[in-house]
Order: sequence, then structure tokens, then C-alpha cells
Amino acid sequence: MRIDSVSFGQKFIRPAQIRNNKTNTKEDVHFVEYEYSFYDLSRIADTAKKWNMDPKNNYSRRIFKDYIDCYLNGSKTKRFFGLEDKNQNILAMLEANTGLDELNLEDEINSPEKSVEITYFCTDPKTAHGAKDRKYSKTGTVLLSEMIKHSKTIGADSIALFNGNRQFWDTIPCFRSYGSDCVKILEADKFDTCIRELDKKV
Repeated sequence: MRIDSVSFGQKFIRPAQIRNNKTNTKEDVHFVEYEYSFYDLSRIADTAKKWNMDPKNNYSRRIFKDYIDCYLNGSKTKRFFGLEDKNQNILAMLEANTGLDELNLEDEINSPEKSVEITYFCTDPKTAHGAKDRKYSKTGTVLLSEMIKHSKTIGADSIALFNGNRQFWDTIPCFRSYGSDCVKILEADKFDTCIRELDKKV
């Protein structure tokens, strides 16, 4: 099925699929990058406000705070990605620190710093594990898989996870602990294996 282009601010990266629990079928979604625009600012703000009503989902508020800081000071080292349904509802989003100054990573491929650091990661509380009557499952797993695919495309040599949600990260294969249970590393030679293992879960 054709996926319509995403309009306005966010940048469409690729189509993905997610499981619809209501129909027990896979449904097309969008993997997108949020750009520094007033439109995307408004969408992330609305999403963070809605999701932050759940005390277990305070990372959405932190993502919005970092987005607004970067938006106001012109820094582009932090990047923001999400998973959206066909109605452009945000199902999951993450913040990644690239260590680069330019918004377009493809132009900075020769930078000595090629690690992608995922600092904050969160999903819509309505789709979280254990949520009552949830429409979608594995939204976080799909977003992470798409982020690894994107990191591979742009030539990253590793992905680092800086996140305290052990309940989620302990289910993720291939990453190795680094110094702390809250820091996990995936080297480039394990990207493909991890993607296959994650996609099996959906």
C-alpha cells in the first residue's frame, strides 16, 4: 500500500510497519525526522503535554525541553525522530545527539565523530506495554529498529543508549552494557543482526 508523503515540517525518511492489535494485522506508519520549524515545535509540544500526564513518561517533556533549547539557540547537534501513523499522530519519539553541527548528517559523513547517542526515548502511554486496550504494540521496538537502519545509512560506527528505562532496554538484543546498566553500546558490525532480531518481535 502506498504511504502518502508527510507534509509541513517533518522529514519523511522511510515507511515502516507496526502491529495493529485491533485487527491483528500490520499497518503502515512513517519514520520521520522532526526539523527545526514552528510546525514541528507545536507538534512536539502538544505531544509532550499529552504524554506527560502519565508520570511514567516524563522523557517526553525532556525531549520537548531540549528541542525548544536547540530551536531558540540555533544548535543542530540534537536530532529528533519519531514514528507516526497515517494521520500523523506521534506514536513514539526519540532524541539523538550526533555531535555534529549540521542538520544534514549525510554531508558530515567524514566527521571523526560518527557515534549516534540516543539520549531520550519514549512512546505514547496508550501503546506502552501493559496499557489497557492499546491499539498498537511494539512501537518502541519499531522506532529503535528504524533508527538503527538510519544510523547504518548515514555511516555511524556505533549507537549508544543513555536511558534509564531498563524494563524496555533489557529486552533489546545485541547491545552490550558499558560502564553502567543505563549505558548500552551497539557497534556497526552488529547493526544488521540487531535489526533482524528487532523486526522479528513485531
